[in-house]
Amino acid sequence: MKTNFMFSFASSVAPCSTSLPFFQQKNHSKYPARRNMWICLLLCILTALSSCSSDDDTDTPDNPPSTDTSSPSLPIENLENLEWERVPLGAQALEKTAPVSRIRSAITLKNGRIVAVGWGKKNEAWDGIVWVSDDQGLTWAGISHTQIKKSSAQAIEAITLAGEDRLVAVGIELQKDSSDPAVWLSDDNGNSWRSVTDKKLRTPGRDRMLAVTQTGERLVAVGWSQTGINRFAATSWLSDDNGENWKRVLIPREEAGKNRQNAPTGEKIHQVTLVGDRLVAVGKKISSQGETPAIWLSDNSGKSWRGVPHTSIEDATPGLIPYTVTALANSTLIAAGTKHPDPKHRDKATPAIWISHNKGKTWQHPPTSENAFTTPGRQGILTLFPIGDNQLIAAGADFPANDPLDTIFPKSNTWNDKKTTGIWASKDSGNTWTQHRKKQSALTGRGLKQVFTLTRSANYLIALGMETFAQTHHLAIWRAQLHPTK
Repeated sequence: MKTNFMFSFASSVAPCSTSLPFFQQKNHSKYPARRNMWICLLLCILTALSSCSSDDDTDTPDNPPSTDTSSPSLPIENLENLEWERVPLGAQALEKTAPVSRIRSAITLKNGRIVAVGWGKKNEAWDGIVWVSDDQGLTWAGISHTQIKKSSAQAIEAITLAGEDRLVAVGIELQKDSSDPAVWLSDDNGNSWRSVTDKKLRTPGRDRMLAVTQTGERLVAVGWSQTGINRFAATSWLSDDNGENWKRVLIPREEAGKNRQNAPTGEKIHQVTLVGDRLVAVGKKISSQGETPAIWLSDNSGKSWRGVPHTSIEDATPGLIPYTVTALANSTLIAAGTKHPDPKHRDKATPAIWISHNKGKTWQHPPTSENAFTTPGRQGILTLFPIGDNQLIAAGADFPANDPLDTIFPKSNTWNDKKTTGIWASKDSGNTWTQHRKKQSALTGRGLKQVFTLTRSANYLIALGMETFAQTHHLAIWRAQLHPTK
């Protein structure tokens, strides 16, 4: 506020200062001149104060109205040792959904409501599901899946806001011999939904939308398309009418060299984010040599993309896969995923972090990441969430060896062992990390836990995902109170 006032005051006084020679003209006594000078200065101060008030109170696209008084830019105390609590899920959360469920994505609206999306299995069929919370994630209600359900099975993968009030959820619809992208829209804060019927979303093969974001007035969804037997192309879908109609854009790929017969090959996008006017997408390149990191950039809202050369991605070797990407307030990009020391034997893995300081042109591992992620087992980061200017939380999975990160039913038989959720914190823009290690935490306990998404409502951080035990998986939600520094 003080800086804004001084800037406004200086800019307001300048015009008056240019007229000061007037007071030295002849035929004017000093007293009227002094009076005029003070009147001018008083008017300038009043103008400056008016400007400061306008800066703070006017609702503009850069300063939208919000009910969140948590001051997100303030640093959080003790970020690496937050006190997590397990949210008890009663009948209100499950009565309209499915007993076997997972949350894949969530968003917090301006009024504080959290809208979470995912899918669940009920009566041997997979349905897209929506949950809502109006009390910082303490209690949840399921939205009737009949609003989401189509004629076939479907799953919701991601959600974003289009314009001021429309929610757009994306995912897949499963057909007998194919899968198509699917889109759902809500104009009442997630209380009711309708399916988009755009025929251009239906194409031969198996397509999958995994993430969506907004850039300007355009929605950009990303994922992949099947272009042949075991052939995949990184894909984006564009909508210029808030999700009603979509255009598919296949991203050209580099030749992967000779490929053994019917071996998977191609590229897949896992996540996308916006830094300035640039879209940055992360995923993987698939070849007979294995899976390697892949990153794409677009400077025209997704109309065209260019791949970042492997030589510009540190350690772009088989076994490293980025699953997620986010941008900090200072435009630093953080990508994260998993690293397999031996790509041919995926029974061990550690988290992997890449950082870019030039909007995605080049990527490097942070210098201390190797020391931070050395716990035996199979770990991976599936989601990133910035808190303040330099702080962020990473979350995903921390499984014993031999348990895959992203399968529905992990293979471990040690269901009753004390397991922990993979959550890490960084207070220096991703350069150093600390894993949450409290033994008596709600993040530890029976079953294997995965966090797929994080969101914030007021001064609570909410982690959403699933917990697996007894050969089934269940909806799981945790939350922690944040304490901003004063």
